[in-house]
Amino acid sequence: MPRIPFHLPAPQPATVLVVDDQQANIETVGVLLTTMGYNVMAATSARLALERIQAHKPDLILLDIMMPGVSGLDLCRKLQSDAAFAGIPVIFLSAAGEVNLISAALESGAVDYVTKPFHRAELLSRVRTHLALKATREELLLAMEDKDELLRLMTHDFKNRLAALQIHADFLLGETGLSPQGTESARTLSREARRASDCIRELLANHAAAQPHALKMEQMD
Repeated sequence: MPRIPFHLPAPQPATVLVVDDQQANIETVGVLLTTMGYNVMAATSARLALERIQAHKPDLILLDIMMPGVSGLDLCRKLQSDAAFAGIPVIFLSAAGEVNLISAALESGAVDYVTKPFHRAELLSRVRTHLALKATREELLLAMEDKDELLRLMTHDFKNRLAALQIHADFLLGETGLSPQGTESARTLSREARRASDCIRELLANHAAAQPHALKMEQMD
C-alpha cells in the first residue's frame, strides 16, 4: 500500500497591529511589515485599536505614545489589566522629544520602544525578537500544561490503585480466622496504602503552591 505523505500545516504569519494617529506613519510601518511577510492591522486611535484587538487579537502591537483622546499609555495599561490581552507584547513608537515618557511607557507594561524616525532594520529586529519571545513563552506554557495533565493522570491512577489496596486490606482485617501473620500483613498493607495516599496528597499540594498557573489538580480523598 503506498504511503500517504503527511504534511504539517504551514505556520501562519504573525499579525501586527499598528496604532498611530498619523496615517502616514501607519502606511510606512505597514508597508515595511507587509513586505517582510507579516499580517498588518491598523488603527488611528486607542478606541479603534481596542475594537480591532477585541475582534482579532494580534500577536504584537506597535503603539504610538501620544495620541489625541486616549493615549497609548492608557491603552497599554488597559490591555495589561485584562487577562485576555495582557500577553500581547507592546512596543511603543515614540518621537525623539518624548524620551522622558519612556520610563512611563515601560512601567505601563510595554516590552520595548523604538524612537521615531526609526531605522527599518532596528524596528524589524525588535518585532522579530519580541514575537520570538512570545512564541517561546507560549511553548513553555503548553509544555507545563502537558506536564500538569500527565501528573493529574498519574495521580488519578495511583489513587485508584491505592484505594483498591485499602479495600482489600480492610476486607482481610475484617475476616475471622486470619492467622497472626496474615493480620499483621493486612495491617501493614493498610498502613502503607494510607502513607502513600498522604504522600501523593502532599505532592499535589506542593505542586499547586509552586505552580499558580497550573490546572487545578484532583485531590486525593
